[in-house]
Amino acid sequence: MFLKPCSDLSVGDRFGRWVVVGEPFKVKKGYKKVPVKCDCGITRDVYINNLQKGRTTSCGSCNAIQLGDIFGRLTVIELFAEQGRRKARVRCDCGTEKIVVAYALRSGDTRSCGCLRKEVTSQVKTTHGMTDSRLYCIWSGMIKRCTNPKEPAFERYGAKGIRVCDEWRESFEAFQEWAKSAGYRDDLTIDRIDGRKSYYPENCRFTTRTVQNQNRRKQRNNQSGFIGVHLDKNSGRYRAQASINYRVINLGFYDTSIEAARVRDNFVKRHYEAPMLNFPEEGMKV
Repeated sequence: MFLKPCSDLSVGDRFGRWVVVGEPFKVKKGYKKVPVKCDCGITRDVYINNLQKGRTTSCGSCNAIQLGDIFGRLTVIELFAEQGRRKARVRCDCGTEKIVVAYALRSGDTRSCGCLRKEVTSQVKTTHGMTDSRLYCIWSGMIKRCTNPKEPAFERYGAKGIRVCDEWRESFEAFQEWAKSAGYRDDLTIDRIDGRKSYYPENCRFTTRTVQNQNRRKQRNNQSGFIGVHLDKNSGRYRAQASINYRVINLGFYDTSIEAARVRDNFVKRHYEAPMLNFPEEGMKV
């Protein structure tokens, strides 16, 4: 195949859907580019070598969307380029017309003029009328931190295998019914009794924030193997700790981690209801 030298390229030359609209210019390492315009209106600078060898014949977007294409409730009625982006004028089934980015149609991000979201939201509110309630926020937040990797808390929940039981994940009403039977109030938060296990009725309760903090799992740097017990490097003994109303209470130093853990357990059993214990088999004996 005979290739035109760069100097022979002229404005108006056609390569597929590309049309040359400017003069060639040099870029890095001696390569040359030329400004071209696609039949859909998109303009770009492309390498002359790719243009002449047929490696590029269009902007790539215009082949995916055509007039009359339907995406959800939207029908494409006009295609054009604006500020280097391919856009489309669409008409929704409800009669509304709007301009959208073509990529949003292909990816499925845009499926209506906005009426679809309004209808879905209206249906949800009609179902239980609790969308704006605090309990609904607790339910949705619980699911997000266990399923959505983009959530900041995901690494402490979903990434560690914490899940929401199918009954709750699939139905807010089921969670709402359990919450009522579990004594939910607006001043309480949901808490897992065993922080190592998932969200399900037998492992959850509503407690104050103070009790929830007390129920946290061992910290990563805890070398004792027990909740509320830390090895003091200076003395070589084990320190027992607990917290009340966000204040850390030191319970003394002990020769063994087991002794310190029992002291900590006895303390929290006197001050909290159903605390997380190092020795749960001992129940609520003090």
